[in-house]
Parts: sequence; C-alpha cells; structure tokens
Amino acid sequence: MTKPIWDFACGHQFTTFEASPFFSTKAPTKKKSSELCPECKESQGSQTSQNRKDEQAVSIWAKQVEGIKAHIGQATARGDEDTVKELEKMLKNCNTLWANKVEAMETRGAANELALKSPSETLREDFQKWKKKINALIEAHKVLNPGANPKEGKLLNLEELKTLVETVEQRYMNEVKTGLSCLEASIKIIREGFAELIPDTSTAKLETS
Repeated sequence: MTKPIWDFACGHQFTTFEASPFFSTKAPTKKKSSELCPECKESQGSQTSQNRKDEQAVSIWAKQVEGIKAHIGQATARGDEDTVKELEKMLKNCNTLWANKVEAMETRGAANELALKSPSETLREDFQKWKKKINALIEAHKVLNPGANPKEGKLLNLEELKTLVETVEQRYMNEVKTGLSCLEASIKIIREGFAELIPDTSTAKLETS
C-alpha cells in the first residue's frame, strides 16, 4: 500500500491509500494542490450561499420598511389617523421580526469568524512558510548537486526568490503591518459593538392589538 499525502491550499493535509499488489517500504509521497481540501471547499460554498441569502433578507427588510413608511405618509396626508396607527404598528412588528433575524445572522456569523485567522496573522504565517520551503529547497539542491555554482541555475533562482520574499516581508513590516493591525482593531470594535447592541434592538415584542 502506498500512501500519497496531499497538501491543500487551506493548510489541511490528507493521506490517501492506493492499493498495490506488492508490499512497499517507500516513504509516503507528497503531492500539492492549489485548491482547498474537499471539506473546506464544501464549507466555503455553504457559507457563500448563506451570506447571499442574508444579504437578500436584509434587502427585503429595507424594501418592506420603505413601503410601509410610504403608506404612512399617504395616510397622514389624508388625515386617516386609524390607518396611520395600524401602519405604525405594522412597521414596528416588521422591524421587530427582522431585528430578530439579523441577530440570528450575526450570531451565526460571529461563530464562523472565530475560526478565521486575521489577515496579518495569515500573512505572517505565509512569509514563514515560504521561507522555510525555499530554505529546504536550497539545502536539498546543495546536497543533490554538491558542485553546483550558487551564482547560476536553479540555486541562483532560489536565492533570488528568497531575497524577494524577505524584501516583501520587510516592506510589509515597515509599511503595512501597523496600519493593518489598527484596521483589524477597529473592525473588532465594530463587531463587538454590533454584537452587543443587536440583542437590545431585538428584544421588542410583536404588537397584536
């Protein structure tokens, strides 16, 4: 049995088993895929679909509120106080129902966001992974080609790529990291404030009379 190990773009690693009529002592072969693993791909598709539904729901809410307000304005212009009262009750109930729905959306979204890494953390890990992989390739090339000239061929290309990664990483540290960290902190404040205020908004109950 051979055991190819797949490294996916999401960072997950899967080992597959391939039947063989002969016993093999070979080390597992590693294969790389530029795609997400099947589980992450399915999860991403499901989340994208849910986000689209949430956006549509909020749009429907906005249209309903706009329509009811327009009718309130028309009834007010006619001096029809009874209709105005009914429409105002309808508007309150509409907002109550949708506020509860938005709270459910935010609760679900917050749970999903906990599993996500921040952009700065992802970039930092990417730089580290790139450097480790390039260093491993450089060392492997030196071992396999002991007489190779470090100033030409593949070894030179690897060194140039390593220099590029280090340059971009340094530029990120000097020019981007602070601003990105500040932005992430601001976004965190927005999310926390939103999560705190939504329950207060959605505690109103429907009016039935």
